Amino acid sequence: MNLDGGRAATIIADHSAQGAPGACLRDLTLALKGFRGAAGVDPRFAATIQRLQEGALALPPDAVDAVIDLVTAVCEECPIALLLDDADRYDATSLGRLLRRLGGRRRKGLLVVASVRSGVHPVPDGVVRLALPPVDETGIRALVGGMARLPQAAWVGPLIQALQDRK
Repeated sequence: MNLDGGRAATIIADHSAQGAPGACLRDLTLALKGFRGAAGVDPRFAATIQRLQEGALALPPDAVDAVIDLVTAVCEECPIALLLDDADRYDATSLGRLLRRLGGRRRKGLLVVASVRSGVHPVPDGVVRLALPPVDETGIRALVGGMARLPQAAWVGPLIQALQDRK
């Protein structure tokens, strides 16, 4: 996707990623492998990137460094926005290390946006956090009310009830 000369990559965590230590790293490498600049990865990390893309069960010790190198190579070629959708489904340890490293040092041409459920994962400075409200009537009321700017979104309750009645 082009964004005024830049690109965007959306990485969507699925339920199979829940708790898998390298899932976020795998998904990022798969999403970025077709982008210009991905061929500019430091040769020291080529084998690690390959192992991550293949879904290696044991996380290589240099895995976060390899993904940082890949992201850096891609964003040096052309600006990129990375959207990590449902990031709270990823393992907090490897995702946290990755986000701290990406957000801790400003990289020209890189914007990282992580959507997470409220209070699940801390998001470090330098990463834009989209807080997702709980998926219940209160959360949907707040989300829809904020988006639509309708007073108190009074129609959300009947809408949810109608959807639940159709099961």
